[in-house]
Amino acid sequence: MSGTLIIISLATFLLGGGIVWVVMRYALKSKYEAILKEAEKEAEEKEVSELISQVGGEHKELQERLVQVEADFDACSAELRTAQGRLAKAESASEEAHNA
Repeated sequence: MSGTLIIISLATFLLGGGIVWVVMRYALKSKYEAILKEAEKEAEEKEVSELISQVGGEHKELQERLVQVEADFDACSAELRTAQGRLAKAESASEEAHNA
């Protein structure tokens, strides 16, 4: 009887160990997959954040360049108006001299 008890105990121990191994394998696999998905999500968020930062920097540079171009345009427009005024005066003076 004690031999049978040892065999039953050993079989029960092995069966319990096998059950624990199977449960832990699948439980750890699902946990592993969850951790992996979370890491992939964080990596993607970091990549998106870096792209946004990069685009934000370029956007700022473009805004500064636009302000500069607008200032240059305003200066050129003022010079053009001045030149047009002088041309109009010269044309009217030439016309008066021609008519006189």
